Amino acid sequence: MNRNIVRIAKKYVEENNITMLKNLYNDISNIDCEYTLNFPSIYKDIFFHACRQGETEIIIYLMCFYFDKFDDFTQILLRQMFPYGKYIMSPAHTEWYDTCILPLVRTK
Repeated sequence: MNRNIVRIAKKYVEENNITMLKNLYNDISNIDCEYTLNFPSIYKDIFFHACRQGETEIIIYLMCFYFDKFDDFTQILLRQMFPYGKYIMSPAHTEWYDTCILPLVRTK
């Protein structure tokens, strides 16, 4: 099920469709099933795909999602992935990522 969600979300990232990403999250968070979804893993895959695609609006939305939806423990676990996002982006966006995204997750 995780793979299907990631596949659908990647399609929305490629379309730069934040509304459908929000709807997808609402749909899967309200699903009542015995299978537990691995939200951090799904988030990581979607975030890396957005970085590869250079979708800055999606990255900003995902950063807001990171701070709003994940607890402190999950944020600490996911924090290590953000520097890698800079290196998989196209060179045209790395300066933006370095100045706008990485300062948000750096420890003080």
